[in-house]
Amino acid sequence: AGQAAAAGAAAPALAAAAAAAAAPQGSLEQQQIATPAELNIAAMLPASVADQIRRAQVKQALLGQGNAAWAVGAACLALYSGDGQYYPATVKGVTDAGNFVVLFEGYGNEEEVRACAHDMRCGALDDM
Repeated sequence: AGQAAAAGAAAPALAAAAAAAAAPQGSLEQQQIATPAELNIAAMLPASVADQIRRAQVKQALLGQGNAAWAVGAACLALYSGDGQYYPATVKGVTDAGNFVVLFEGYGNEEEVRACAHDMRCGALDDM
């Protein structure tokens, strides 16, 4: 009877040891996982390559073909609704609808402009 009781007590101890061995070492909070943002790929590339990628991203965003946030801060030519002409502007932000808020250079007024090839021109970026 004593051996049966000892064997019964050993079974939970063995199960606990097996579970501990199978569990990953350290919690998720302790493990350091590198994400794309932490990798800072731009810092690993030559400056000229990183600049080419950035310019291509801005151009795609201005044409409505890429992540709109890429264009924030970019210089462009934007269609002014008041007269239908294009004027130099800077992208100041992106609306919830995915349109750009631009500041027209030299005029100081802001306007919401659609992210598309008709309403936005890449200006100096067109020669890429």
